[in-house]
This record gives sequence, structure tokens and C-alpha cells, in this order.
Amino acid sequence: MAQPAGFVLLLIVACLVLCSGERPPKRKPGRYDALFDRSRIVSCSGNETISLSAGDYEWISSHETDDDAPYPNDLQCVWIIEAPNNYRVTILVEYFALEFDYDILYFGSGDENIGDDPEGELTGTIRRGTRFISDGRTMWIAFVTDDSVRDLGFGFNITVVHKSDIIRCDNDQGIIEDDLCDGIVNCEDLSDETDCDCEEYTCENNICIADDQVCDGVNDCIDFSDETDCPNCRKFNHRQCAARLDYKRSYFPNAMVTTHRKGKREYRIVRRIANCHEMFLTAACSMLFPQCTAGTTTVARICKSLCYEIEESCRGDFENLEMGDWPVECEMHSDENPDGEGFCDGPEGDYSGLGTCGERPTYSRIVGGVDAIYGEWPFIGSLRSRGGHVCGATLINPGWAVTAAHCLYAFNRITLGDLQLDSETSASFTTNIADQIGHEWYDDDSTDYDYAMLRLEERAPIGNYIQPACLAESHREHESYRNCYIVGWGLTAEDGDIANTVQKAHVKLIDFDECNAAYDFELNERIHICAGYMVGGIDTCQGDSGGPLICEGVDGRQHLVGATSFGYGCARRGSPGVYARISSMTEWMQDVMDRYAEDGDD
Repeated sequence: MAQPAGFVLLLIVACLVLCSGERPPKRKPGRYDALFDRSRIVSCSGNETISLSAGDYEWISSHETDDDAPYPNDLQCVWIIEAPNNYRVTILVEYFALEFDYDILYFGSGDENIGDDPEGELTGTIRRGTRFISDGRTMWIAFVTDDSVRDLGFGFNITVVHKSDIIRCDNDQGIIEDDLCDGIVNCEDLSDETDCDCEEYTCENNICIADDQVCDGVNDCIDFSDETDCPNCRKFNHRQCAARLDYKRSYFPNAMVTTHRKGKREYRIVRRIANCHEMFLTAACSMLFPQCTAGTTTVARICKSLCYEIEESCRGDFENLEMGDWPVECEMHSDENPDGEGFCDGPEGDYSGLGTCGERPTYSRIVGGVDAIYGEWPFIGSLRSRGGHVCGATLINPGWAVTAAHCLYAFNRITLGDLQLDSETSASFTTNIADQIGHEWYDDDSTDYDYAMLRLEERAPIGNYIQPACLAESHREHESYRNCYIVGWGLTAEDGDIANTVQKAHVKLIDFDECNAAYDFELNERIHICAGYMVGGIDTCQGDSGGPLICEGVDGRQHLVGATSFGYGCARRGSPGVYARISSMTEWMQDVMDRYAEDGDD
């Protein structure tokens, strides 16, 4: 059953490892494949006792399968694993994916009172290569599943290690030397992956990972620093375009090309029609090699009027090159703040009437982290009733905010400019909600058309800590927006507590067809957009329905791409968050604001 969403950040880091002293250089993942004999399999078929000697290896799994078929429902399996005297059992994860919070692997020490007072439990997803080490020479594992929803299951490589070979994390968890600086976090305190001699990428928290793990959509650094500035900015090596543009760094993939090489190849093709307009090649360069947005809040692009002029002169010639349809959405550009050279740095999707939407005046980019900092998200609002925080909202105009229709009438006021729910800042502003306007097609059963506009009784004072967001107008969200975040005060875990400090989590926009399949093809591409990770772990939960899915546009500003709508549970594998898609409703939002302005209420 789908349920309204709020905010959760679940980083399931399985643990255990470290010693002091000099660390070895980082080792590459993938060294586990040839280590174990997979022909010796113990399946989940009841109680099993495994006695290991030094040098023995065993493989246990949730179920026997020759393909990726999920494990059965209603399982109750137990393994007892024994090591020789002075040895400890080690478990190395090959794969692990269980229905979050409903199918659980419990474990404990000893071979008596199995299932009573377990020392720990695992659910959701865990990275391949994570290691566990028992406290004593005997441990038990119990796998319990419910009667619905299945997943891939788990596979473990089991062996033993002499207790003298166990080293300690800073928090006293046990690991072995191979776990140090291998790019996989085993210590809950991260101490097995810090102070390493990094041969490739160093995270902000000093963890070492491989270069190919950067910007791969997986939070390998734990603090998001490998996924925050994506795509990576780099100097573009193109003499002709460098001479036409006043910047030297771009990023790939972008809205036009996926790689630097393809950008150079596309330029060689389009220069054949350079005579169609005197500014055509300059415009083409700015599209193929767009300016990096890192370290700035605005980016100059070809002015809207010039864009349309170039399109009128060059579109026919371009399409005759057999390169497909004209690729530029000129309506996404602006004529504000022209520089006299054909470029303007006005925003896309500015419904504030101020020309400053999507800016963060006090914010300097800080990579990583979970707690937001003051001024980082100046457009987020807390919708409140007498009982406290109810839903999230996004300011888009001094007099208007956007939220989800399923939140309506559960609150009567909005607070802006605060970082924490239990304390005010000097910029804190609270006003009553004068009008709550849900979309006329909103369906309470399906939550389709989950859009609502809120008219503020008093206009918000725009400043450093209260700013409107831009709206996403491009229907090509996956190409036009990047560095997406979910933000809010929602639950920190399914059935958990509301966060006191604004939380943030970096997410990916999910392909619609893939997401729709996960929701039994019940979604509508016009009104839904998905974000998160198909493997689970990061999602929105109850408490911040209506809050923002916010992404950086090619104009360098922050754009509201979605309003948090619903999901299956929180952060469950295969069930990313579903958001009310903003780009389809900008005209409706403008119509609502215009209607109230005509009535003299704005």
C-alpha cells in the first residue's frame, strides 16, 4: 500500500575493523571472486550446523536458485556456525538485499537460546565486501521473512580467523588486515578507510574510493561527497569554442552530449552550417560545453530572444544535417541581465517576480553531510498546526508556496527561515495561510494530481535566508537538471522520529519506465517523477510530504522539480520516492496566482 512520504536517510553500513599505525595503499574491489569454493553450498532448508576448521570455507545463501529469483515468503531458517578454539567466525557479504524492515537476518553468539536477545539484525541492502566477525567461536544466524514482498536475498562466504589476527577499529569493532583501505567501509566509525594512502579519489571525510566510483549514483563516501558535484567539472580542450566563450570549464554528460569527445565531434558537424547566423557557433559552443555551476549561483546563457532568432534562421539547416530535431528549448532561457554580447544570466522558471529565484546568497558549497546548514535551503517552509510540524512546502513567490494536496487542511501556518524545529533564527518568519488551493483533479485515493498552492496571509521578507525557488519548466528533467536533493524535517527512519534539524540527501532522478514498473505501472508520466536509488537506502518518509525535490539547473540556480508525494514504505529497495512533477503544472500554478491577483488578494 502506497503511503504519503516524508524524509529518511538510511545508511546501512555493516561494520567491524582497524588497527593503528601506517595503512597500506588502497586495494581494488573484486578480489573476493576466486577465494571460495561455491560447490559447497548450505541452503536455507531448516536448521544447519556448520563446523569449520582453519582453512575451511563455506557458502550459505537465503535460498537455492540458478537465476535472480527472489527468496520465498514465510521462511524461518537457522544456521549455527562453529570455529575451532581461539578462532572466530568471519562472514563476507557477496550480495544482500532484503525487503526493508520486514524480512530480517538476526545474529548472536553461542549455540543456545537461539533467537533470544539477538546481538544485531540486518535488513535492506548491504554492500558487497562488507565483513562481520563473531565475538566468540560460535555464532548463530536466523533468517525470517514475512508473507509478502520478496527480494534478491543474500549470499555469504564463511571462514574462520585466529583471534590474534583480528585488529580493531577505533570503536573496538573487529576486522582483519585485508579490510583496511580497501574502499569498503566496515567500521561504523569509518576508521578502516581513513588515513589511507589514496591512489585515486579522496572523499571529504578522507575515505579512499576508486575513481570509477565517483558520480556513479552510489553514495560510496557515506557523506555524499563522491556524488555531490556531478557531473564532474573539467577543463574542456576545444580551441575554437574556448576562443568564443569566457569560461574554460564544462561538465559531461550535459543536456547535449555525454562526453567531451562527443562534444568535439558534434561541433565538427554543426560548423558546416555556421553561416546560418553570425552567433550560431557561439551558441553551439555554449550548449556543447556549458559552463560549470560549481562555486556560483548564476550562469549566463544565450539570451532567449537571440535563441529564438538563431532557431528561426538555423533550424532547417540543422535538421537537414540529419542530427534529429532541434535540440534547444529556447523557452527555458531568459532575456534578463544581458551582457551586451548575446548572453543573459536571468533564471529559468522565475515565478517570484524578483529575478532572484533559486539563489542561495549565504551558501558556499559544502560537500557531503546530512544535516543542512543555515541558509543552504532558503526556500523550504515548515507547515504547522498547533501540534507542530505537519508537512513541507517550497516558497516560489513572496506570497505563495507549493506543497502536496494530500497535506491540505492539516495545518494553518507556515514558518520560513528556520533550520531547526525547536528554535527560531533571526530570520525566522511565520504567517498564517490565507488560502489553500488543491488541484481540481486531485484524487485522494490514488494521490494523482497531488499539487497544492498556498497563499500566505503576509508576504515573506526576501533576504539572505528566505528566498523563492525557481520552478522546473523543462520536460527533459534528466538532461536539464543535476545535483538533486530531497530536503526536510521528516522521519529519520520508517516508523522513526521527526528530525529536529533540516536534513538533506543527494538523490538521482530515476528513469520513469523503471520506476513505473516498480509501482505496478500505476504511475502517470505527466504528473509523476521518481527520485532516489533503486537499491533503496535513501528516500522521503512521512513528515515531509509536500517538501521539495530540488535540483540545480543549467542556469546555476535551484529548481523545484518535484513535491514529495508518496512511496512504498521508506527507503525500500525497488521503491524510490514518487514526486508530483512540477514541469507539467507551471501553467496551473501561474493561473492560480493570477486569479487571486485579479481578485485583489495578492
